[in-house]
Amino acid sequence: MKTCISCGRNRRLGSFYIHAAMSDGHLGKCKDCCKRDALIARSNRLTEVREYDRKRSNQPSRVEARRRYAKTEGGREKSIKAKRAWDERNRDKKKAQTSVHNAIRDGKLIKGTACSRCGLPGKLEAHHHDYSKPLEVLWVHDSCHKAIHKEERAARRATGK
Repeated sequence: MKTCISCGRNRRLGSFYIHAAMSDGHLGKCKDCCKRDALIARSNRLTEVREYDRKRSNQPSRVEARRRYAKTEGGREKSIKAKRAWDERNRDKKKAQTSVHNAIRDGKLIKGTACSRCGLPGKLEAHHHDYSKPLEVLWVHDSCHKAIHKEERAARRATGK
């Protein structure tokens, strides 16, 4: 048994992280207090932590590891499960995407040849400002599409919606 220096509770040694530098071989704070403190520290530095995480996730070794995992049976199953979950959470978006694909296939909608945002030609995708109007789209590059959504998120945060 050991008393946590943070919460003061008397707990079993298994409730403390192993730490070789301590006299009894375990950290002075219990695991619950360590986790709480880590969450508080993370929330106080959220912008920095997110930037660090983004940089770390784009390291070539991590990108390659994700690519390899995606080719495994477990990776494929996880991908299918995630896509189905997204479809369930975003029924209006999925319906709009399907409407656009069907309209293109049937010749009712013609895909643009240049990005509506930057004006450059290239591979384009449909952007909906209003998912209830599925065939009213802007044809934009992937990078321009991401920028539009980023701006829309910022505007929603600014207005509190």
